[in-house]
Parts: sequence; structure tokens; C-alpha cells
Amino acid sequence: MGILINLQFFTIIPIRKEIEMTKSNLTGMIITLPLFGMFLGIIYAFILAGLMEFTSLSHLAITIIFLASMIILTGGIHLDGWIDTSDALFSYQNKQKRLLIMEDPQVGAFGVLGLLFNLTFKFLFIYEIISTADSSLYIYIVFIPFFSRLFTGLGLLLIVPAKKTGLGYLFHSSNQDVLKYYLSYIIPIIIILGIYNLDYMFIFTFIFGLIGVLYIIFKRFVLNQFGGLTGDLSGAGIEGVELILWFLMWLLHYYVMGGL
Repeated sequence: MGILINLQFFTIIPIRKEIEMTKSNLTGMIITLPLFGMFLGIIYAFILAGLMEFTSLSHLAITIIFLASMIILTGGIHLDGWIDTSDALFSYQNKQKRLLIMEDPQVGAFGVLGLLFNLTFKFLFIYEIISTADSSLYIYIVFIPFFSRLFTGLGLLLIVPAKKTGLGYLFHSSNQDVLKYYLSYIIPIIIILGIYNLDYMFIFTFIFGLIGVLYIIFKRFVLNQFGGLTGDLSGAGIEGVELILWFLMWLLHYYVMGGL
């Protein structure tokens, strides 16, 4: 049931079933959030593989189509959070006014600039990575949304909501014992990757540690600037983590592995 809620909330995939927002269903959603991210990553990997292996399109065209497909599949919901957060953060208002700005459906100048920054750098990283990448690229792509949703799950469970309404509050009220499930995903993946390829295991473990550091920074930032977590801030967190992970892939591509 949790996967279905994730699909309803965070993709354009049509799920006709009506699901009640009960505590058990919300808990199931949080439990399966990283697995849902991996599901998205598999779809992304298949899309990119299809474009790379079965078309004669240029790398420029492939990058644009691939980037657009990721936005379309999620309905741009997380980019909306990034835009609203950019507007609120750079308004230089107090916490309460920032929360009101995030609720405003209108997009301001800083929201537009934030969107341009995000898409420009993501385009740069993806374009340069796929220009010389081999098939191992697809493994990394699968885990980018896995880690970004793991990060978001930690935030929804452990960061105090800014308001007692909205999605952020609903998710925070779910069962916080679900954190043990996240470890049950991480440990088998590390073992499997270690058997398959030690380089993948080390990189995965490093990123897992990085997610912990980013979570601590994000929590402090959210509490200092907004007084708590909201749905928009969760979406911005997903976008920010994915941008950082694409940046890391770009660095690995250039400075560590000499090309993926």
C-alpha cells in the first residue's frame, strides 16, 4: 500500500485506487520511500539506456530528453518545492513570512533563478557524464533517487514540522520506528555490491555517510530558517540531494575513475 501512495503523490502514473491517509498507510509510505526512489531510478536507467543504445540522437538531445523525462514522470512536484523554497529563503523575511511566501502560488524572481540554477547545473553534469560513460553509469543512476528519498524519509520522520497542517505534518506523525527498515535496505545492498564490485560498495557506503552529514546540515538549516519542515522543504531537499549526487558523479567521472 505504501508504494501505491508514493506513486499517487509523487508521480504522474495513474493509480485509480482510493487510499485512506491512515497512520498505518502513511507509515507504509515512509517505509517504502527509498524503495520507491530505487523504482524511479530503474525507470530513469531504462530511459537513458534506450536513448543511448537504440537511437542515433546526439548527447545534447539525449540529455535534454532524459532531464525532461525525469521532470515529467514526477510531475515537477519536487522542483515546485525548490522554487518555493528559493523564493522564501531569499526574501530575507522572518520565519513566519517565509512560510507564507511558500504557500503563495505565484512564482517570484528568486524562484525562477533557483530553477535556472538547478536545471543548468544538472544539465551540465548529466551531459558531460553521458558523453563518455559506459554501462556502469546505469547503476549509479538507480541509486540517486534511492538516496534522495532516503534523505527525505529521515527528514519527514525526525525534523519537527513547521506547521500542524499539510503533508509534512501528516508524515511526521507516522510511526518513527520505521528507521530500522532503512538499515534493512542499506546493509543487503552494501553486501551485494561488495560481492559484485568493491568500487561500487565503497562509493555506495561513502554516499550513505554523506547523506547522514547532509541530513544534519539540512536539519539545522530548516530549523534556523523556517522553524521546521514543510512539504516544499522536503521537495527542495530531494532536488538538492540529487543535484549534489549528480555533481559527485561528475567529479568521479573526471578525477577518480577516469570515466565511468
